[in-house]
Amino acid sequence: MPGGHGSEAGLQARASTLPPGWSLASPCSQDDGSRILYNDVITDMSDNTPAACTASCGQKGYGYAGVEYGVECHCGTGFLPGALDPIDTSECGTPCAGDASQTCGGSWTIQLYEGPVPTETFPPGWALVRFCAVDEANRVIVNDHLTVLSNNTPATCAYLCNNAGFTYAGVEYGDECHCGTGYTGGARAPTTDCNMPCSGDPGLTCGASWRIQIYSSKPQTSQ
Repeated sequence: MPGGHGSEAGLQARASTLPPGWSLASPCSQDDGSRILYNDVITDMSDNTPAACTASCGQKGYGYAGVEYGVECHCGTGFLPGALDPIDTSECGTPCAGDASQTCGGSWTIQLYEGPVPTETFPPGWALVRFCAVDEANRVIVNDHLTVLSNNTPATCAYLCNNAGFTYAGVEYGDECHCGTGYTGGARAPTTDCNMPCSGDPGLTCGASWRIQIYSSKPQTSQ
């Protein structure tokens, strides 16, 4: 992998025109094998530039992006802790595959961008109860009815539950929609635990393995 070249090219890259709503989050950050974007999806692009990468990520429903090693476009659902800690911008000096006058990160160094975060419309009266809770084998949703959805999102699940007469909904493991009549008040989990992309929109999160995001038409607590 080539190292950084530094300089005017880097300044030009960081000032490049991005799609509406997108902005530079870090001019240069250190990446590693575990990746610093949540749910990082990497695509090699022969036309890679910051603008092309952010546009591609946005079209796929992602609100976070990064360019690295000239050709790599990274799309994700958020930045891990420490991702925005800056390093010397000269480390992000590899020319972009799509425009050599711009830079696209370097060897394990990445330029990070943040775009519009996807939002959803919930059924009237529905709201978040807890963003991330620990689920259990006997379930924290009372009278749990589980449906696996290929188009799962928090709002899609809430509408499904609402239309079926349930007052609680939870999304888990990306494609699971849980409907029920109450919530047992299970243990809180760190918000970073609920990081699995929704099957219906990879820019949104739908819990994780035994981690559930809970919504209700009768919210009594928040996050």
